[in-house]
Amino acid sequence: MTNFYWLDQLQPSHRRLVGTKALCLSQLQQKGYAIAPSVVVSAQVFRRFLDTIDWLEPLFTDFSDSSIRLDIENARQLQ
Repeated sequence: MTNFYWLDQLQPSHRRLVGTKALCLSQLQQKGYAIAPSVVVSAQVFRRFLDTIDWLEPLFTDFSDSSIRLDIENARQLQ
């Protein structure tokens, strides 16, 4: 089993291994959209990583209290 996949080489058959978001990003890159060359970690490896850390709850609950905010209505910030 491969643990890492080049984004530009993903195929629809990889969806189960890397997830829908990675596959969609790959398809955009393959259509010529400017996306940085990237490597995708398999979902199984990511799950194993999450199982090894003790701070899952704070990691995900602290985001709402973070001072970093993303305004999805601000095109310049999204860019």
